[in-house]
Amino acid sequence: MTLLEYDKDSLQKRLSSLPHEKRLAFGLSCCERLIGNYVAFRKDEGWGDETVLRTTLERLWSLLSGHILRPKEIAELTNNCEAVAPNSDNFDALLTSAAQDAVFAICSVLDYLADGEVSRLARTSGYAIDSIDLYVQEIESMSANLPDLEERIRAHPLMQREIGHQYRTLEFLEEGGSASQVREFGDVKGEGNLEK
Repeated sequence: MTLLEYDKDSLQKRLSSLPHEKRLAFGLSCCERLIGNYVAFRKDEGWGDETVLRTTLERLWSLLSGHILRPKEIAELTNNCEAVAPNSDNFDALLTSAAQDAVFAICSVLDYLADGEVSRLARTSGYAIDSIDLYVQEIESMSANLPDLEERIRAHPLMQREIGHQYRTLEFLEEGGSASQVREFGDVKGEGNLEK
C-alpha cells in the first residue's frame, strides 16, 4: 500500500487555484476536525470554553451563505478565540498542544479573512497535521532520535486518515463540489482528528 504524503506547498498551490468560498470551506473543514481535540482537552483539564470556538465556526460557516464579517467583528472573534487558548506554561497534558492547534487554526481562518493570504488557510491544514504528529509520538512512545521517526509518524493510521481526508476534500472542491457541501463531506464534525 502506498502511503499518502503531506505536501504543504502543493496544498497551498491547489488552494490558490480555488475561488474564495472553496478555499474558506477547506480551511473550515480542517477547523471542524480539530474542535473535538479541544473538547477532549477541556474535559481532561477542566479548563477552556469550546462554545467560543463553536460560535466562531458557526459564524464563519455562515459566510458561505452570504453573510459578511466586518473587520471589527473579525478582530473581536480573534480576541475571543485567543482568550480560550490554553497556555502551555499552565498545562502539561498531552492534549494541550492539540487544543492550541484548534484555536490557532480558527484564528488562521480569521486572519485569511482579514488579509486574503492563502497561506493562512494552508496553515489550518498544517495545524491538523501537527496535532497528530505530536500525539502519535507520545502515544506510541517514539523517541525523537529514531532515524525513521517521520516515516513512522506518516505511516500511522491517524496521520494517513487526516492526509487522506484533506486531499479528498480538495479533490471534491476541485472537481466542482460546492463549498456549502463540504461541511457534510466526510463527516468533518467528528470527535477530533486524534480519535481512532
